[in-house]
Amino acid sequence: MFNHLRSTYSIAVLIGLLLSIPFLSVGQADLKQEAKAAKLSPDLLTLQLEAAQQKTLGQQSSKLRQAAPSTNSTPSGFRFGKFPIDRSTNRNTQQPLLKENQLKSGNLRQAAVSEGTITSMKSNRTRIRDGRVAIDAVANEADGQALLNDLQALGLQDGRYYQHIVFGYFPIDKLNRLRNVTTLRIARPSYRPIAHAGKVTSQGDKVMQADIARQTYNVTGAGSKIGVLSDSYNALGGAADGVASGDLPANVQILKDLPLDADSFLIDEGRAMAEIVHDVAPGADIAFYTAFESQVDFALGIIDLAKAGCNIIVDDVYYADEPFFQDGIIAQAVDYVKKSFNVSYFSAAGNQARDSYTSGFRNSGKLPPLPAGFSFPGGASAHEFGNGSIVQKIILQPGGIFTYNLQWADPFYSQSALSGGVSGAKTDLGVYVYIGGVLRPDLSSDEANIGLDPFEFNSIYNGSQTPAELEVVVVKYAGPDPSLLKFMYYGFGSTIQYLTQSSTVVGHANAAGAIAVGATWYRETPAYDPVQYPLPLIDYFSSAGGTPILFTPYGQPIPPQTRLKPEIVAPNGANTTFFFPGVDYENDGFPNFDGTSAAAPHAAGVAALLQEKARNSMSPDNVLLRLRTTAIDMDDPYTPGFDTGFDFGTGFGLIQADKALMIDGQPLVVLEPLYDCQTGAITLRTSGGDGTPITFTAPGIIRSSPASTSGVIEAGLRNDPKPILITAEQNGIKAVYEFSFAAYCNSERARIGATEPGTGLQITTLGNPINTDWVDVEVRGVQGQSLKLQVNNTLGESSSQRAVEIVAPVERHRLMLGHSAGMYFIHVSTPTQTKILKVVRQ
Repeated sequence: MFNHLRSTYSIAVLIGLLLSIPFLSVGQADLKQEAKAAKLSPDLLTLQLEAAQQKTLGQQSSKLRQAAPSTNSTPSGFRFGKFPIDRSTNRNTQQPLLKENQLKSGNLRQAAVSEGTITSMKSNRTRIRDGRVAIDAVANEADGQALLNDLQALGLQDGRYYQHIVFGYFPIDKLNRLRNVTTLRIARPSYRPIAHAGKVTSQGDKVMQADIARQTYNVTGAGSKIGVLSDSYNALGGAADGVASGDLPANVQILKDLPLDADSFLIDEGRAMAEIVHDVAPGADIAFYTAFESQVDFALGIIDLAKAGCNIIVDDVYYADEPFFQDGIIAQAVDYVKKSFNVSYFSAAGNQARDSYTSGFRNSGKLPPLPAGFSFPGGASAHEFGNGSIVQKIILQPGGIFTYNLQWADPFYSQSALSGGVSGAKTDLGVYVYIGGVLRPDLSSDEANIGLDPFEFNSIYNGSQTPAELEVVVVKYAGPDPSLLKFMYYGFGSTIQYLTQSSTVVGHANAAGAIAVGATWYRETPAYDPVQYPLPLIDYFSSAGGTPILFTPYGQPIPPQTRLKPEIVAPNGANTTFFFPGVDYENDGFPNFDGTSAAAPHAAGVAALLQEKARNSMSPDNVLLRLRTTAIDMDDPYTPGFDTGFDFGTGFGLIQADKALMIDGQPLVVLEPLYDCQTGAITLRTSGGDGTPITFTAPGIIRSSPASTSGVIEAGLRNDPKPILITAEQNGIKAVYEFSFAAYCNSERARIGATEPGTGLQITTLGNPINTDWVDVEVRGVQGQSLKLQVNNTLGESSSQRAVEIVAPVERHRLMLGHSAGMYFIHVSTPTQTKILKVVRQ
């Protein structure tokens, strides 16, 4: 996020420092390849060169990045809050709080030229203290402990690891020694993140009918503990005032916070989120953990909150190098706490609307010009954006910021759950930015991607008095043409050519275990203006879903999985006691909190009310089921006609606490249908509900009537890889099931059986059907590999998990099912294979 623009003077000083680096032409040295050999990203290698240059000049290396005041630097992640919005025009009146990214440099800095005051802001994102730089170091092994030990021996401080990524502060003057660390694959700067950014009661309370729910059912959220992850809680020192005014509970548990002097961009957005939680669920306990230190610490913080007893967690932070098409380490932590601790996890969907570009790589056979001495390798080619053009034009207004994040359909090495057998990216892409036909390497991004991560990033600031026209070119250096590439854009004050208005819910908000929350402005809802807004409107900035998952957490390719995101919508723009300063739409003396950062804690509070009504026994899946089946249906403004039911703009709609708490008995659930892959015959199935007639909506299924449960799949759809959505409606309550014919009927599909034969992974269940609460499973054929076993019921709830680091020739495991009769699914996976068996519990 940005609170202030840096001064032009500070940026000029910084660029001056960068230009003092010795020129390295391609003929002399290729910085990109030198960085790879040094096991450093180009950013860290550049920092090493700067440090050496400053040491030669007799200057202190620890002062390198002090040219720009730290109070004006940009956080490494994105906060999903916003600066004041001109609601009459839907345009920001100041620069927005971006859920910011971690920036990185490319391999062309050696050719950097100073052109006016159009500058890159990426170097300002690096965090340095006491001569040490914050790094994310990726291990060669599946476990980061050995790498952590090696780095600590070289002076790493505050080191932590999650899986095979190590975070900590490493001495700048020892960066040149990392090339000799055998446990290290690559080290990068750990850039700051972005958050989607009582006397006072949130107006969102009324929008969600939470006030009615509390009165009607006499609930306050008691018995739940809600964990909040954001930038900071009390860096500004106002928490005591919030407690005194009754807007915060007195016993907030602070697991980890950051002091103001550690990061000047801390604005206590986490405390504002806690105020909203306390408004909606005043009886719930609250805990806080900062998510602003690193991805590693974020993932560990999620787990620490769950271990501290939080059954509900909410966050509003995003790191730009979280994978788009794969579940990264934060997403994996989200899924872990849901399955292992029964945590309902709410995440801000984001504030990027549909500001994205998505396409397959279109090989143009063309290349852009390069400065003298530079050349592209053989086989290189630029992407065609459209109409034969390899250039995407960006108009950046004075004072504007344009941030791009490019990823493509390759697995991340650094984020894969196990490094063994994962090759990382197969294709090397670079982003080249030109102004007036002249290459600006400092605005470009060109990492050595092959074997590492498919990620390019930069952020550009127009400090001039006139609009700037940027020309963006994507060049494939090496490797196959990617089947899919995607730009995400952040910032303000820019006009972007060739926008495809595609999905922007990415990262851990797109995790299967997360509930992504979109935003509606509280004034544009029937609770506040039923005449003008009989149905709520989605706020114009709220991010849209639809980003496919193409790889497992292990980095193995899978058929595209498009998750239903965002799931729900909640209000934003309501009052807090202090946040955001100076934003007061109602002139009532209390500032308004905008963004999906504000929407997510509203939803988390309602979840606590639901849990108390259910005596704190509701599973995360049932919490979501109650919220989405009782939501007010909304329309996606980007699609023609009214979108009945789920859509990728508004999810299932605006949550209504009173209706969610009103449901008694077992909720209506659509089960996996019975399907004959040869004839196309299908039988729709449900469980729960109130016993009254059910109406089904099932596009592509031929039935005699809307209430008929038997039908036939249209012949043309039987091999369609895209799933259909089966909707069951009973007395205004809707339940859905996403069914994929191709996945159900492929050769590896789940089936009832005693043995899964064949080469490689072989599974045997010792008895099926069974009448016990457990099942014994025998595994063969994967000696020496790692193994994961998991049991799910038909609702997707996990009853048992097991992990084995090194598998023996024959493994036998007892897995718990549950007390209830029915169907259970045993998922057994190695880094390269996954098989599923069905078990019937009688």
